[in-house]
Amino acid sequence: MEELVLYAKFHFFAEESMMINSGYPDSESHMKEHARVLSTFEKKIDEYFSNAETGEALIVFIFEWLVLHTLDVDKKLAAHLHSHRLLGGF
Repeated sequence: MEELVLYAKFHFFAEESMMINSGYPDSESHMKEHARVLSTFEKKIDEYFSNAETGEALIVFIFEWLVLHTLDVDKKLAAHLHSHRLLGGF
């Protein structure tokens, strides 16, 4: 779990750097979403280690972050970066 939290922090830092450097207009709300996601993620991990029965809620949260957040919020950032030619296709 610790590695996943470290990955999330690195991922958010990298995204936030791109937002700042590109003048992304929705950066403030996107960064607030990152803070919310990270706080909730850490809380769910603590709950899991206190009570393993909360494991399903942790898995659902990770799915929602990795899939739903990426498909919605990150997709908007990617479109902005593409329009400013700051992100190549992949």
